[in-house]
Amino acid sequence: MTIDEVSESCGVSAEKLKHYRELGLIPSCGEEWRKRLGLISSLAKAGVSAEKIAENPVLLDESAGTLEERVRIMKKERFRQLDDLHERQQSLDCLDCIIRDIKKNGGPISR
Repeated sequence: MTIDEVSESCGVSAEKLKHYRELGLIPSCGEEWRKRLGLISSLAKAGVSAEKIAENPVLLDESAGTLEERVRIMKKERFRQLDDLHERQQSLDCLDCIIRDIKKNGGPISR
C-alpha cells in the first residue's frame, strides 16, 4: 500500500505517516504497520510525542522490555504532562488577575 492509501484507510494524515516512517515507528510494508499505527495513535491521543515513542521502542514492542519498564515510561510521561498542566494553570491564573485588574482599574496593575 502507498502512504496515501494507508492514510485514507486509517484516517491518519500522509504527513504524519511519513514522519512516523522517518522515525522508524512503522515498517515500510507488511501488515505490522496496522497494529503499530493503532498503538501510535493511542499514545499520540494520550499526549505522547512520536519522538518520545521512537526513543522508547518498548512502548511499541512488548518483547523489547518488561511490563514494569513500560509502566515506568508512561508514569514519567504522565508526570511531565502534569507539570505542563500546572504551568498552564499558573498562566491562566495570571490572565484572570489581569482581567480583574482591567475591569476594576481600567488597566493591569504592575506586580
